[in-house]
Amino acid sequence: MRLLLLLAVLPCIITSYGIPAIRDLKARYHPQTSTIFVEWTFPPPLDNIAFNVRYRMNNAEHWKTLRTADPIVRLIQPHLSDGDELHVQVNAERHGKIIEDWSQVLVITVTKKTPNGEAQQALIPPTAFTANILDTTSVRLEWKPIEDEKVDGKDIYYVVNVKQLTTRSGGVLQRQQIKTSERSFTMGRLIPGEKYELTIRSAVSDAQVSNTAAIVEITMPKDEEFFEIGNLIISSLFKNSGAGAVNLTWDVPPAMVNNIQGYDVQYSEAGKDDWQTIKFGGAQSSASLHGLKSDTQYLLKIRTLLKNDVYTESGQFNFKTPKVTPNAIKKVDVIYSHEVNSVRLQWILEPHIHAATVAGYDVYVSDNKDLSENHWRHIPLPSRDAELSLPNLKSLTTYFVKVNIRNTDGSVIRAPSLYRFTTIDLHSPLEPLQSRPFQIGLAFRAVVTPSPIR
Repeated sequence: MRLLLLLAVLPCIITSYGIPAIRDLKARYHPQTSTIFVEWTFPPPLDNIAFNVRYRMNNAEHWKTLRTADPIVRLIQPHLSDGDELHVQVNAERHGKIIEDWSQVLVITVTKKTPNGEAQQALIPPTAFTANILDTTSVRLEWKPIEDEKVDGKDIYYVVNVKQLTTRSGGVLQRQQIKTSERSFTMGRLIPGEKYELTIRSAVSDAQVSNTAAIVEITMPKDEEFFEIGNLIISSLFKNSGAGAVNLTWDVPPAMVNNIQGYDVQYSEAGKDDWQTIKFGGAQSSASLHGLKSDTQYLLKIRTLLKNDVYTESGQFNFKTPKVTPNAIKKVDVIYSHEVNSVRLQWILEPHIHAATVAGYDVYVSDNKDLSENHWRHIPLPSRDAELSLPNLKSLTTYFVKVNIRNTDGSVIRAPSLYRFTTIDLHSPLEPLQSRPFQIGLAFRAVVTPSPIR
């Protein structure tokens, strides 16, 4: 059965024990106002009598104190949790003189119950709470939300408390609280060089807050310590199989190189929020990403870990991996003849190309791969026969060939690869030669590497 934590609706059992010096010292709880009423009796007359009440939660180091003329006091406690203990003592004075010393401690134990009498399960704080410094005064807080989005129909939100721990200038230490239903936000107006404690709790109301918190401490970088990486260059090389790599390089200010402890490179497919992280030490400003998919949009973040254990982040980048065009030609054979001055080409289609859909071929031949396609020798083949004779070629010359496929529906599968072969010396004995695939590699262009042709 799912346990509920409904401090504002369900009753709290408040148990008091101990023998008070002030008689009938007891407590009751008012859930609608998150208030504990502490009451006692004192022999009359009560003229000129004042009571001092001190209390502390869970044996805190310091007591809080209230003063009242009535034998009752209201203690507002908006963040009670299952198992909390509130310690209370009372003394009495007349005309400023103590006439009855502190009573024995009244211990108020809070136990939450579900309607069937089972103890309630407390809210838990979110996990993976991180603080990423954006500049000398700003930080972005991120966390992984808890699995349950609601408790008894109430939406869960998060309470972030910010506490300044140091002050170099001697100014007042800052404190602030932020409530949000998001899983991240950016906070500004922090002071460079100062240390902060950041805590986050889950809540469904002011009365229902997790009794534990996730905590991080950060020290904001000083102006001379902060920097952002520059000139990020993203290049990639993908093969016909779909395997490939994305290479990253960036610049770091020379004065900051010795302050760098390492980097965290994070990347995720856009829209999936599934971040992968590569960590490496040292100031080397480059990285390679493997296992990425082709023709896919990715998000990229680079965090720099400085020698003072402060992380700085240089924003978020977008890049798209190149689209890989599958090679339609599995194999090309080059057949030489000593009897005639010609070379015959034969090729085999990849299994995913159905011969029934092929209407013909466009074969392009040139001894200069750098020429534009309209300057190559173009030989159209109107049939599905995957072979071609090339007469009148020059001896001992390297030629480049590409084969486009014309389909019956009018579409064309353009060759992603070039093949090269070298003609033999027609005046020497015939020797076996090989044709070899020729690769073209450009950033963000597919590179196809077919098997060697024998």
